[in-house]
Amino acid sequence: RSQFYTEFGWEGSNHRWNRTLKEVAQIVRTYVKEKYPTYKFSVRTSYASMCKELHVTLKESPIPIYKTFEELTNDDFEKIGQSLFPWNWVVDERMNFLNASREEKEKIIRDSTNAYKNVLNEATRAVIQDVDNFVKSYNYHDCDGMMDYFHVDFYYFGCCQDNGKNIKIVPKTARIKNRSTAPVKQDRQRQQPEKTDSTAIEEKNTYTFKITHGEDTRDGSELWVVRIEETLTKDEYIRINKAVKDLGGYYSKFKHGFIFRFEPSEALKKIA
Repeated sequence: RSQFYTEFGWEGSNHRWNRTLKEVAQIVRTYVKEKYPTYKFSVRTSYASMCKELHVTLKESPIPIYKTFEELTNDDFEKIGQSLFPWNWVVDERMNFLNASREEKEKIIRDSTNAYKNVLNEATRAVIQDVDNFVKSYNYHDCDGMMDYFHVDFYYFGCCQDNGKNIKIVPKTARIKNRSTAPVKQDRQRQQPEKTDSTAIEEKNTYTFKITHGEDTRDGSELWVVRIEETLTKDEYIRINKAVKDLGGYYSKFKHGFIFRFEPSEALKKIA
């Protein structure tokens, strides 16, 4: 507590004062490309005489980002009412909107030109929240506007500041490499060994799992990369990918394998 001057100061779990903003930006680029390959983000830095800023913007989504009118809840209508009638002198109009029937609400929302009348759906909000939390984990924030005191490592304003009005919907699917090709024969003598702490081979039925122990280059944390020696069909990949997700892992196109944050030998035995 003594390290902060203001009451609500905080430091992200991955924050390091010796890490440059360009390094943080590269870490964020790698993260969003690896975890959200079907989304498109812009990651930029900017500098001024007394501050530096990291700009992360969600540009494209593979799915619709807003709730349909039928999906709106009472809490959503409360937020829409605050957006459509934000001032105290129109509180009566706001209450009239909240007390109106769903048909009347739909007409008011449809006729409004307010850019914030749309409500982000849960899937989009989850992506935005995850990216914002990841960026903030690399930041330091000790500010109080009432005291005119501002101390941050860098300024960050979120990856969806305009409620998504400039996000394009571009349907995409994650690319599956080598979905029907035969294994490539390699010269074992020329093949360069991967630089890792330890390597193990785990066999399960018709699949051979190669487990490589290493570390996450973004924050130095431990991870295990699991690669399947056999060539998979599309259906096999889909089934194994789902099984890995159920076990707590995920596929990384940069590592060309499945990532686990724990030693997965025992867990992989559950994949038939």
